[in-house]
Amino acid sequence: MAGTPNLSINPRAIVATTPRNMKKPSPEYEEAAQKLAALCALPHPTSEQLAETQKLRAELRAAFMEAFHLEPDRGDKARRFYERHVVTGSGPDRVLFHNLDFCRVWDEPVIVSQPYELHMDALDHWAWQRCISYTVANEWGYFHPGAAKLFIIQFDEEAVGVSKVLGKTRRDVEAVKRETAERWKALDRKLNARRPD
Repeated sequence: MAGTPNLSINPRAIVATTPRNMKKPSPEYEEAAQKLAALCALPHPTSEQLAETQKLRAELRAAFMEAFHLEPDRGDKARRFYERHVVTGSGPDRVLFHNLDFCRVWDEPVIVSQPYELHMDALDHWAWQRCISYTVANEWGYFHPGAAKLFIIQFDEEAVGVSKVLGKTRRDVEAVKRETAERWKALDRKLNARRPD
């Protein structure tokens, strides 16, 4: 879509580092992130500390979304893409998605993930297979700054097309598997019927 900010350098390429032209967090953001990191590190936080943690997360999340021109995912388009690409079994080999936010940039679905471990090889491979662009932006973390990583996945029009093809292919493959299993069962029944006791 024209005018849509691309979160990566090249929508088809793999982006393993922060693009140079990406906006950096403000000193105020970094200060709030340090406070949040200290609160997250507490072994037994009080209810007041938990409330402050949630407040800081909400403030940092709002600043992050503004910096990246993200809006809430109205209509659950990003969540549906997540379920199609990850939950249904066509997801990456390793767990990459944790502490999720579902957003959008204009009409394009965006997923923000903040896992504690980021397996770049698995993310690279999975994103390349699905024509999905992503950006790693750890300095913008707002779940557990400093401990959790942050990456953003953007499903552009090409990825939407690939998603539809993958969805059909997956259904076709499942149908063929069922049909093949039924044929083997039928063949096995015939063979067992011919065997003398």
